[in-house]
Amino acid sequence: MLFRDYEEAKHFYCGKPGLGSSIRAQTPNLGFKDGIHVGYIGPMQRYRPDIDGLRALAVLAVVLYHFSSRLVSGGFVGVDVFFVISGYLITGIIVDAIDAGRFTFAEFYVRRVRRIFPALMLVCGFAMLLGWFVLFSPEYQGVGRGIFWGTLFWSNIKLFHETGYFDQSADLKPMLHLWSLGVEEQFYLIWPVVLILFRKKLRLLALAVLATASFAYSVLMLSRSPSASFYLPMARFWELGLGGALALGFVPPNHRTLRELQSAAGLLLILTAAFLFDSRTPFPGWNAILPALGAYLLISAGPEAWLNRKILSHPAAIFVGLISYPLYLWHWPLLYFARVTEAGAPSALIRAGAVALAALLAWLTYRFLEIPIRERAKGQTAFTVPLVAVNIAVMGLSYWVLKKGNLHDPMGSMISGRGLEWTQDCASDPVLDQNAVPCLIDKRENPTLALIGDSHAKYLYPGLVRNSSPGKRWMLISRPSCEPLLPGSGEECQKLNEAIPRILGEKKEIRLVLLTGSSLELTGEPWGTPSSEAAVAATFGRLRTMIEALQHAGKKVAFVVDNPAIAKEPGHCFPRFISLTETAKHPKGCAVPRGDYEKSVRGYRSFVNHIRTTFPDVLVYDPTDRFCKDGICSVLQDGASLYSFTDHISDVGNELVGGALIPWLDRKPHSGLLRSF
Repeated sequence: MLFRDYEEAKHFYCGKPGLGSSIRAQTPNLGFKDGIHVGYIGPMQRYRPDIDGLRALAVLAVVLYHFSSRLVSGGFVGVDVFFVISGYLITGIIVDAIDAGRFTFAEFYVRRVRRIFPALMLVCGFAMLLGWFVLFSPEYQGVGRGIFWGTLFWSNIKLFHETGYFDQSADLKPMLHLWSLGVEEQFYLIWPVVLILFRKKLRLLALAVLATASFAYSVLMLSRSPSASFYLPMARFWELGLGGALALGFVPPNHRTLRELQSAAGLLLILTAAFLFDSRTPFPGWNAILPALGAYLLISAGPEAWLNRKILSHPAAIFVGLISYPLYLWHWPLLYFARVTEAGAPSALIRAGAVALAALLAWLTYRFLEIPIRERAKGQTAFTVPLVAVNIAVMGLSYWVLKKGNLHDPMGSMISGRGLEWTQDCASDPVLDQNAVPCLIDKRENPTLALIGDSHAKYLYPGLVRNSSPGKRWMLISRPSCEPLLPGSGEECQKLNEAIPRILGEKKEIRLVLLTGSSLELTGEPWGTPSSEAAVAATFGRLRTMIEALQHAGKKVAFVVDNPAIAKEPGHCFPRFISLTETAKHPKGCAVPRGDYEKSVRGYRSFVNHIRTTFPDVLVYDPTDRFCKDGICSVLQDGASLYSFTDHISDVGNELVGGALIPWLDRKPHSGLLRSF
C-alpha cells in the first residue's frame, strides 16, 4: 500500500490501538529504487519502522541523560540523531511534492503546525498551570520566558545569549529542551526555498555548500563561543543537511554485506558518543560527526539490514519511537519540577517517577491528541487555524507570566542591581572608552573610588553605589572570572589587568582602589577543597604585582575579603509549601557552622594574611561577621537571601557589606581616607 506522506503511513500501521505484529510482513523491500536505497518510491512514501526505532534510541539517550548523566554521560547526542532523521524525512516530503508539481509553502507549514503544535501546546499549558501552584514567582517567570520564546521557535537564540547547555544554571531553565525545535523550524524556513531554486543534481551541490559552511562554522565557533556552536542554527544545519543528502540520493552502494556493515557501524558510532562523551567533551564541532554519521549510516542501510530489521523494527522500539516527540516534550519539565520542589536534589526514585509519568503522558498525548487531530485535519487546511490560535493564546499567556509571575515571591530578595540606575557605562569617559574597559561609573558626579575584580565585584558594586555620598562615588572595572592579578588569567583578562594601573594612573581623581575576587578562583578551593601552600603563594605573587603597580600609580589600595561561598543554590533554600519529601520543606546544605567554613578556606585565609603582613598599608576589610551570625554562615537571614545565585551576593548581601564598608573606611586612621575627599 502506498501513502501520501510518512505520517499517514506511520499512522496506518501504528497509530491505532495496538501496534500489531505484522508491520514488516506488510512492508517488504521498503524504500529501494533502481537498486539504491533512497527511502522513497516516486512521489509516494512507504513507512519504515526502523526509523521509529532510531527515534526511540535517540529519545531514550536524551531522557536517560537528563535522568542521570552517570547512566548515559553523552546522551545529549540523541538530539543530533533527531536532526538527521528530521532532515531525511522532511527533505523527502518536500522533494516529492516539488517534483510532482504540488508543493506549496502553505501546505508545508500547515503540516508542520499539525505535527508540532498539539503536543507542544499541551505541555506548555501544563507547565504554566502546575507552575502557578508549585513555583516561586521568579521561577514561574522563567516558565513564561521559556514558553514565550519556545512558541516563537526562537528559544535557541535566546539561550545562546543566556547560558551554555552544560552550565549549572541550565538545570534551572524549565523549557530548556525547546531549543532544538527552534533549530529545526529555522532550518525549514530556508530549506524549501533552496530545494525549489535548485533542481535535481544541483540540489546536492547546493546542500554540500550549505552543509560545509555550517560544519566549518560549528568547528570555528566551538573554540570561540561554545554556546554559539551549540545553539545557533548555522552551526547545526549541516546535521539536518546530512539527512537531506540521504533523501536526495547521496547513499553508499547497495550491497547486502555493505548494508550490514553500515548498520553495525552506525549503531556503534551513536553508542560510542552516548557512553563516552560527557559535559566536558567539546561539542558539537568535530565530535558531532559520530552521532550524525551514525544516524546517516543506520538510515542508509535500509530496513532489511539485520539490526534495523530485528532491533530497530522491534514493536517495543517502534512504540517508543511513535511517542518520542511528546516524550521529549514532557520529560524535561517534569524533571525540572521534581528538581525545584525537592530543593535541587530529587532522589532517584522521584526522578524515575517523573520519567515514568512523562512516558505515560507521552502515550496519552499521542493516542488521544495527536492521532485524532491528524485524522480530523487530513486534507483540511482550515483545521490548522484553531491550532495557530491556541499557539497565539499560549504565547500571550506566557508573556503575561513572564512579566507578572505569580503570588509566591520569597525569592524577591535574590535580586541584585538596585542602585545601578544611578550608573552608566564608560562610553562617556574619554580615557576609559578609548581603552575599551568593561566598567560602570556613577553618573551623578565623577567617581573618586574604584572597585576592581571579577563577577563578585560586580555583585558587590550596587551596595557601594547605594551607600555612597557626594564626593565619594564609585566606579567599577569588572570582567567575569578575571581576578585582580598580574599576570591575568587568560588573554582578555591579561590585557585588562595590564591596562588598569595605567588607566587609573591617568585618572587623578581616583584616590582609592578596592580589590576583590572569588575565593574559589583566587586560591583554587572548589567548594571546600583546601588549596596547597604553593598555589596560595603563586596567586599571592600575582596579586602583589597588581598592588605594587597601583601603588606606583599613586593609589591607595584596599582589599575586601570574599563573602562565604555556600555550595547550595540559594533558590533551593526557601522552604517549599508543596513537595514530595521533607527535604524541600526543610532544605539541607543552606547553612554551615562558621568553624567548618573557616576550615574549608584555610588556603584563602592564608592568602589574606599574606596581604596583611606584606602590605601593612593596604586596608583589608573582612565582611564574614555580616554573613555568619551566631556561629552559622547561612544563605538566608531573617527569611531573605544574602545571595543572588551560587556564591554571588544579592542586594541584601551587598547592602550588608556596602553599608558597613564605607563607614569602616572613613574611620581608618590612615589620614582620614574618605574624609579628605
